[in-house]
Amino acid sequence: MPVKPKMIIILTPTLGKIDMQWCQTLSNIAYPMNIQRGFIPARDLKGGQIGQLRNKLVDICMKLEVEHDIEIDSVLWLDDDVLMNKLGMLTLLAHDADIAAGVYFSKGNPSFPLIFPGAAAGTTKFQPGKVFESWGYAQGLSVVKFSVYKRIIEAGLVEKDEYGSWSFFKQPDLSINEKGVMTAGGTEDFHFFRLAEQIGIKPIVDCTKHAFGFHHDLRTNIGYPEEQWRQYEKQQPIVWKTPEGEVVWD
Repeated sequence: MPVKPKMIIILTPTLGKIDMQWCQTLSNIAYPMNIQRGFIPARDLKGGQIGQLRNKLVDICMKLEVEHDIEIDSVLWLDDDVLMNKLGMLTLLAHDADIAAGVYFSKGNPSFPLIFPGAAAGTTKFQPGKVFESWGYAQGLSVVKFSVYKRIIEAGLVEKDEYGSWSFFKQPDLSINEKGVMTAGGTEDFHFFRLAEQIGIKPIVDCTKHAFGFHHDLRTNIGYPEEQWRQYEKQQPIVWKTPEGEVVWD
């Protein structure tokens, strides 16, 4: 039997305004050898429907597999305001995990690492150089094996959204957790974190140099966390202060 061509596809939900620095990031990404590649963007024309866009992108990938008789090995979620290292994809793929994510921080000051120990449980401290498991992670800089979405469907955990795509992602609403406490907040990917947990997946978060990304504000041309962004702009080593001392990325 002939082997189906394997692909890795970059998926980008966007509002349509993309920075030149981000385009440079995209063009510099290193791919693994001997594998086909693709890039699929989808634009939010209504505003506030990033969850539906993520669902649409996964749906497009599922149709591509059937229509072109290919196998999508993994997808790299790269949001249109995340500046990743050119070795980021290779670094995350090297874990050979169901889900492996890099790290970027929230915009603004103070800025927090988008690493979540659980729903409505705050954020985990950034630990430069460390790799660990986490319930939630920075969705816009993550590699997900495409089989994960199929396993969620097979487990009967998802329905179709308003556009006919499987609802892996959706905007959060008020809910009551297992302790009877009302919870809210999070983003559209918190729903996916819960689905992954239900099929036994423990995502890996990689806090090493090549898996890190800056969360870039196109309007102000500031990346976050701002202190390390200023160092990056000046082509200086990036310095992280930790309880064990400074960690320096040359």
